[in-house]
Order: sequence, then C-alpha cells, then structure tokens
Amino acid sequence: MNDISKDKDYQEFFAGIKELAKGLMQIRERAAIEYAPIVEDFCARKHATANEVGRMLDYLFEFADDERILLMYKKVCRHNRSTSDTSHA
Repeated sequence: MNDISKDKDYQEFFAGIKELAKGLMQIRERAAIEYAPIVEDFCARKHATANEVGRMLDYLFEFADDERILLMYKKVCRHNRSTSDTSHA
C-alpha cells in the first residue's frame, strides 16, 4: 500500500470517528434537554417508590459522563435521601 492510499484511509477513518463523536455529543445534548424537566418534576414530588427512583437513576446513569446529567443524578439521589429520611422519622 502506498503512502497516499494510507493517508486517504486514515483521513476517511478519522472523518468517521469525528462524525460518531459529533452524533454522541448531539445525543448527550438532547438527553440533557429532555431529562431536565423530568428530573425537576420528579424531585418536586413528595414521594417516589424505590422502583421509580431506581428507574430514574438508571436512565440518568446512561449519560452520567455529561456534567449536566451528573448534576441531575445527584439531585435525584439527594431528593431520594431527604424524602426517605423524613418518611422514617
């Protein structure tokens, strides 16, 4: 294989990786936009079952490498802890 062919293969490979990264960034952006009001509504509730909390955390965990989603994850955890603390008092 000559150098020109290798360079072209590399450029095509790199372009494909860039497209994948761009797509992942768009998905993360969409997740942050979509989950924000859902988390707000969830945390506004006084009570949630263990299944509901677990499901919400599972959904958010899929995108926890995004700082905005990680903050939402923490918010749900804190909300769950505060409501479970008051329900056992």
